[in-house]
Amino acid sequence: MIVDSLKNALLVSKTGLDEKLVSTDAISQMSLIADLLPTFPTASQAGLECHLGMSEPTADFFAAFSTLNSGREALARGYQPLANLEDNSVWNRVYEFCKHWTDKHSALYNEVDRVWLEFDLVKPQPSKVPEPNFFFGTAKGVKNEADDNLSFDRVSENYNWITEEALRFLRNKPLPDSIKQNLLNCFSSLPPGGRVFQLGVMLPRQAESETVRLCISNIAISDIPQYLKDIGWQGSVTKLQSVLADLTPFANSISLNIAVGDYIFPKIGLECYIEKNPKINPKWNSFLSYLVEQKLCTPEKADALLNYPGYSSEYHHQELWPRNLANASKFINNSFNSTLVRVLHHIKIVYQPERPLTAKAYLWFGHLWLPSRSALKK
Repeated sequence: MIVDSLKNALLVSKTGLDEKLVSTDAISQMSLIADLLPTFPTASQAGLECHLGMSEPTADFFAAFSTLNSGREALARGYQPLANLEDNSVWNRVYEFCKHWTDKHSALYNEVDRVWLEFDLVKPQPSKVPEPNFFFGTAKGVKNEADDNLSFDRVSENYNWITEEALRFLRNKPLPDSIKQNLLNCFSSLPPGGRVFQLGVMLPRQAESETVRLCISNIAISDIPQYLKDIGWQGSVTKLQSVLADLTPFANSISLNIAVGDYIFPKIGLECYIEKNPKINPKWNSFLSYLVEQKLCTPEKADALLNYPGYSSEYHHQELWPRNLANASKFINNSFNSTLVRVLHHIKIVYQPERPLTAKAYLWFGHLWLPSRSALKK
């Protein structure tokens, strides 16, 4: 039976997933979660976070929802019952954020353009609805628009909606002054062009739920150590520079992940992006070979990652295709094919002083209408 479920899209995308990356049990857990979520195109993208250094196929699941295709309205409608039924503080916070996201009188309505729900796959509890980590992105981005650093007062005024509204809804309490000051310092210290494209709270993780995650792009790789020093990071800049020097030949760009609390946490993420897919750009192969040499990725998982990107067509998966997409296909006169696209999006290197590096791969899948061959011949 064809139903409107993200679970169906997940099962279709499984075509490109090797069991060395994701176990059958993990797919089952993801399917249970995906059954709770709106399907495409309300969900703009979904994907998996795969741990690369261990032989076990360990992965987490996430889905993204944007202002397009009624994504935010679907979240607000869908999670009010969950919040009430479960009396669950995490889902209540998700609902509270989404409720304000749909309110035209709230700053979130104009400022936030996308949210991500990320689920850590742990031993399932049958009586409990899985709880997500929650991230949001801004339409304009938190960025330095001037030729020099923004003044602290100006940053506080511009991004008051983040510290006083968005994060308060997610935390269900005001942001402590110490964290607020550190956040604003991270914003004001951005080099020209630097941009915070994602902020989040790890809601179910008690040890991390008080911190705020920042994902920062458009910083030159060579400027990352100085930026970290400017915001008070206490790690060794010299050792980090050595890691960045090793990664630079492979990555077209590196985005920075940090955790902000009463201080800047020593553990950071380095998201390595490579243009185009592995079949076109040989840098992917070189990078994964390097990670295998450094014992950051198993050879089997490297091969599986290279084989993941691809396409799945409605015509080959009609029994699983989400009904709303199948119905839409009937109205476009075979000019376009309803297609799920699989992408090896990026690889994150996790750096923590005095500890070995680790690596994770982010695999995305999403829906596109691609021109059919018959349309191309016209």
